[in-house]
Amino acid sequence: MRRRLSHGYTQLTNAVWTGKDRRWVEGLSDRLGPRKFRLLLSAWCRDLTVPWLDKALEGDKRLRDNVKGVYLAALEVSDQFADTGQSVAALKAARKSAFFRAIGETTSVSSFFDTLLSEDSLPGTLDRCAMVATSRDGVEPKELIPLLRRFLDDMTAPNGEAGQIEPDCLDAKVVALARAIYQERKFRQMPRLAKALERTGCQNSVVLAHCRAADSAHIRGCWVLDLVLGKE
Repeated sequence: MRRRLSHGYTQLTNAVWTGKDRRWVEGLSDRLGPRKFRLLLSAWCRDLTVPWLDKALEGDKRLRDNVKGVYLAALEVSDQFADTGQSVAALKAARKSAFFRAIGETTSVSSFFDTLLSEDSLPGTLDRCAMVATSRDGVEPKELIPLLRRFLDDMTAPNGEAGQIEPDCLDAKVVALARAIYQERKFRQMPRLAKALERTGCQNSVVLAHCRAADSAHIRGCWVLDLVLGKE
């Protein structure tokens, strides 16, 4: 028997997704899989949340830090659920906390956290992120797909040998550095990972270039980090 959905937001409904863009967006969850799809949405929620809260609450540092702390902690719970599948109770608690902090203008933030912090309503998060980006932040609908592609490019390994790293290159120091980058979100240290990989003999120019790309916005789910950490 199919499990009952907690929210029911299982399809895209937002009018900004049209034509071939809608078909492309609808295929994201299958293309990425449950873990990376959740991580992609978590990254998008973070991009929408942090800069906006900094501006909206800039007059009250204590309140801003408190509210940001609640939402960032909720994103950590979502990422943990993506990586481990545990725990549903933590997701529910994070959703409750995010809703509780929805004071004044921050209700636009809690709207997409409500769907992100559920087991099975991630398409609803896509819709709500799109709605907030376009209506609140003035992002043009045509810019939404490039925003999503930016995350997708970081998460998608190239086919064949270009998307592989020799096991001999993954010594303890490389793995420890990659783990620290992933867990502590120190993505600016990706060029250090390239140097560490070269030290162990990695000659894969695609892997090294991806680590060093100045215009690459790395997130959890980055295909190089996943290869090093054995997450995919």
